[in-house]
Amino acid sequence: MAIPRAGQSLNTLFILVVLVLALSEISSAATTASAAPPQSTLSVADASSKSTECGFKGDENVYGLGIRLGVYLQWLTSALAYNFVPEESTTLRGVNTGFTLSNFAGLLYITINPTNSRPEGLYAIEVWIVISFCLGGAFSGASTGGDDDVPPTFANYRASTIGGLISTALSAAVIFYTIWFLYIGMDTMLAPPCSRTAFFFAKVDLYHWFRTFLKVVFTISAAMTGLFLVALLFVITPVLLFKLGPKQFLKSLLGIRRPSEDETEGTEPHRSDKLELQSIAFSFSPLAILILGTELLIRWNHIEDVSAIMGTGQLLPVIVAGGGLVRVFWKFLVNLVSGKYTFSPQGMAFSA
Repeated sequence: MAIPRAGQSLNTLFILVVLVLALSEISSAATTASAAPPQSTLSVADASSKSTECGFKGDENVYGLGIRLGVYLQWLTSALAYNFVPEESTTLRGVNTGFTLSNFAGLLYITINPTNSRPEGLYAIEVWIVISFCLGGAFSGASTGGDDDVPPTFANYRASTIGGLISTALSAAVIFYTIWFLYIGMDTMLAPPCSRTAFFFAKVDLYHWFRTFLKVVFTISAAMTGLFLVALLFVITPVLLFKLGPKQFLKSLLGIRRPSEDETEGTEPHRSDKLELQSIAFSFSPLAILILGTELLIRWNHIEDVSAIMGTGQLLPVIVAGGGLVRVFWKFLVNLVSGKYTFSPQGMAFSA
């Protein structure tokens, strides 16, 4: 079954849509900026009148320093494993999904209970920060393409169908939530003038042309995701169920392999093809941009009390992600010293 690669394809299509639309939006930014600003919402006006001071107290349990460091380390670990340590890819996919799921669960919680951390309510910019955390999990496995015979990274090495379906469903949930946030949620959240700055390679207002740009990007992504889910439920699944039969379909879904398949495939992939440098760069570059953007958002929007690790709730993500990074980096060094990597100006070759 080829379903696990579908989630990867959705992530790649989403990234390509962002890059293409970014060029058009940047070229028209000057014209849009000169137009009259949109009418302020009641939430924005209320937030501005309540306080003359810039900034607000952030939610350290959702995006405090410990949470952010844990997320950043997990992104780096996943990208390192997907590019250089294939034997760790299977484990890292599950851990990466777990981190994304926990971030999304936290996002839903603060959305449903906006006054839990502060009496005045929820700020739009902090919701955008957590959405960025969820997107980073998808970007850590991003690649420039490839096919079944020559995969660009090891992100889907020995991937199970059920794991791919869970990852796809989670990505779809994040995309559809972001659609609600951009079209409805932002107008019900706090956005004072000095705490509504987004990052798009420079300072931009979250409520002006950048909001329109995000609406276009995520609307297209939601449409593609919706079409895929419909095709999966009503076309792909019935065809595979009819072709394989219920028993074999269930085994394939759960990733149960025949002993002969495991013996043939081995515990590690034999890889003599080139892992292109552009594919490696495409895995790490979006993560660097997301990390830089998140830290700048906290600084630009004057978010306080989220720059220190306070409590075990923030310490645990750092320990878990840091331990994973040490393990993967150690295996990378072992493979490097063992001569399993061959580097050239064109790329890298790996062989077990």
